[in-house]
Amino acid sequence: MDAMAEAMAMAEGEEDMDKKIEAALACPCLGDLKEGPCGPSFVYAFGCFMRSEHEDKGMDCLAEFAAFQACLQKHPEHVARIMEEPPAEGAAAAAAAGSGGGGGDGSSAGGAGGAAAAESTPQQPQPQHAVTPQT
Repeated sequence: MDAMAEAMAMAEGEEDMDKKIEAALACPCLGDLKEGPCGPSFVYAFGCFMRSEHEDKGMDCLAEFAAFQACLQKHPEHVARIMEEPPAEGAAAAAAAGSGGGGGDGSSAGGAGGAAAAESTPQQPQPQHAVTPQT
Protein backbone atom coordinates (compact mmCIF):
# COMPACT_ATOMS: atom_id res chain seq x y z
CA MET A 1 0.00 0.00 0.00
CA ASP A 2 2.82 2.40 0.85
CA ALA A 3 4.42 1.77 -2.54
CA MET A 4 1.14 2.69 -4.25
CA ALA A 5 0.86 5.95 -2.30
CA GLU A 6 4.48 6.76 -3.06
CA ALA A 7 3.98 6.07 -6.78
CA MET A 8 0.86 8.26 -6.85
CA ALA A 9 2.68 11.09 -5.04
CA MET A 10 5.57 10.80 -7.46
CA ALA A 11 3.21 10.95 -10.46
CA GLU A 12 1.51 14.00 -8.96
CA GLY A 13 4.91 15.64 -8.43
CA GLU A 14 5.83 15.00 -12.06
CA GLU A 15 2.49 16.49 -13.13
CA ASP A 16 3.18 19.57 -11.00
CA MET A 17 6.66 19.88 -12.50
CA ASP A 18 5.22 19.63 -16.02
CA LYS A 19 2.85 22.48 -15.14
CA LYS A 20 5.74 24.56 -13.74
CA ILE A 21 7.78 23.97 -16.88
CA GLU A 22 4.83 24.83 -19.10
CA ALA A 23 4.21 28.05 -17.16
CA ALA A 24 7.88 29.01 -17.31
CA LEU A 25 8.00 28.36 -21.06
CA ALA A 26 4.99 30.67 -21.50
CA CYS A 27 7.06 33.62 -20.24
CA PRO A 28 7.55 36.21 -23.00
CA CYS A 29 11.06 36.71 -21.61
CA LEU A 30 12.10 33.59 -23.51
CA GLY A 31 11.28 35.26 -26.80
CA ASP A 32 12.29 33.20 -29.80
CA LEU A 33 14.39 30.71 -27.82
CA LYS A 34 11.54 28.22 -27.82
CA GLU A 35 10.66 28.88 -31.46
CA GLY A 36 12.51 28.28 -34.69
CA PRO A 37 14.91 25.48 -35.58
CA CYS A 38 16.44 25.27 -32.07
CA GLY A 39 13.19 25.51 -30.14
CA PRO A 40 12.78 21.79 -29.46
CA SER A 41 16.35 21.42 -28.18
CA PHE A 42 15.91 24.50 -25.96
CA VAL A 43 12.63 23.20 -24.53
CA TYR A 44 14.22 19.80 -23.85
CA ALA A 45 17.30 21.32 -22.16
CA PHE A 46 15.16 23.77 -20.17
CA GLY A 47 12.88 20.96 -18.99
CA CYS A 48 15.93 18.92 -17.97
CA PHE A 49 17.25 21.87 -15.97
CA MET A 50 13.91 22.41 -14.24
CA ARG A 51 13.70 18.71 -13.33
CA SER A 52 17.34 18.50 -12.25
CA GLU A 53 17.91 17.23 -8.74
CA HIS A 54 21.70 17.29 -9.05
CA GLU A 55 23.58 18.98 -6.21
CA ASP A 56 24.76 21.57 -8.76
CA LYS A 57 21.43 22.14 -10.50
CA GLY A 58 21.59 21.41 -14.19
CA MET A 59 24.93 19.62 -14.20
CA ASP A 60 23.10 16.47 -15.23
CA CYS A 61 21.82 18.33 -18.32
CA LEU A 62 25.13 19.18 -19.99
CA ALA A 63 24.45 16.94 -22.99
CA GLU A 64 21.07 18.60 -23.56
CA PHE A 65 22.56 22.10 -23.39
CA ALA A 66 25.45 21.03 -25.64
CA ALA A 67 22.88 19.89 -28.21
CA PHE A 68 21.12 23.26 -27.93
CA GLN A 69 24.44 25.08 -28.36
CA ALA A 70 25.27 22.94 -31.41
CA CYS A 71 21.91 23.84 -32.91
CA LEU A 72 22.54 27.55 -32.33
CA GLN A 73 25.95 27.23 -34.01
CA LYS A 74 24.31 25.46 -36.95
CA HIS A 75 21.67 28.20 -37.28
CA PRO A 76 23.41 31.59 -36.86
CA GLU A 77 20.45 33.32 -38.51
CA HIS A 78 18.27 32.21 -35.60
CA VAL A 79 20.79 33.58 -33.10
CA ALA A 80 20.90 36.89 -35.00
CA ARG A 81 17.11 37.16 -34.88
CA ILE A 82 17.09 36.49 -31.13
CA MET A 83 19.83 39.06 -30.48
CA GLU A 84 18.10 41.75 -32.58
CA GLU A 85 14.76 41.55 -30.76
CA PRO A 86 13.62 44.90 -29.37
CA PRO A 87 13.42 45.22 -25.59
CA ALA A 88 10.24 43.95 -23.97
CA GLU A 89 7.34 46.39 -23.78
CA GLY A 90 7.56 46.38 -19.99
CA ALA A 91 11.15 47.65 -20.09
CA ALA A 92 10.20 50.45 -22.49
CA ALA A 93 7.27 51.47 -20.29
CA ALA A 94 9.45 51.46 -17.16
CA ALA A 95 12.07 53.60 -18.89
CA ALA A 96 9.42 56.05 -20.10
CA ALA A 97 7.88 56.28 -16.62
CA GLY A 98 11.26 56.84 -14.98
CA SER A 99 12.31 59.64 -17.35
CA GLY A 100 9.32 61.89 -16.69
CA GLY A 101 8.43 64.18 -13.80
CA GLY A 102 10.58 66.22 -11.44
CA GLY A 103 12.27 69.54 -12.04
CA GLY A 104 13.74 70.69 -15.32
CA ASP A 105 17.34 70.63 -14.08
CA GLY A 106 17.44 66.84 -13.65
CA SER A 107 18.54 67.14 -10.01
CA SER A 108 15.11 66.44 -8.53
CA ALA A 109 13.56 63.18 -7.39
CA GLY A 110 12.34 62.61 -10.95
CA GLY A 111 15.92 62.16 -12.11
CA ALA A 112 16.64 59.73 -9.29
CA GLY A 113 13.44 57.87 -10.07
CA GLY A 114 14.65 57.42 -13.62
CA ALA A 115 17.86 55.87 -12.36
CA ALA A 116 15.95 53.58 -10.00
CA ALA A 117 13.63 52.50 -12.80
CA ALA A 118 16.60 51.78 -15.04
CA GLU A 119 18.25 49.71 -12.29
CA SER A 120 15.11 47.64 -11.75
CA THR A 121 14.55 47.02 -15.46
CA PRO A 122 15.33 43.37 -16.20
CA GLN A 123 18.29 42.92 -18.48
CA GLN A 124 18.17 40.53 -21.41
CA PRO A 125 20.28 37.44 -20.75
CA GLN A 126 23.77 37.58 -22.19
CA PRO A 127 25.00 34.55 -24.12
CA GLN A 128 27.04 32.24 -21.93
CA HIS A 129 29.76 29.86 -22.99
CA ALA A 130 28.56 26.32 -22.64
CA VAL A 131 30.56 23.78 -20.70
CA THR A 132 31.44 20.82 -22.84
CA PRO A 133 31.06 17.56 -20.94
CA GLN A 134 34.25 15.58 -20.45
CA THR A 135 34.07 12.07 -21.89
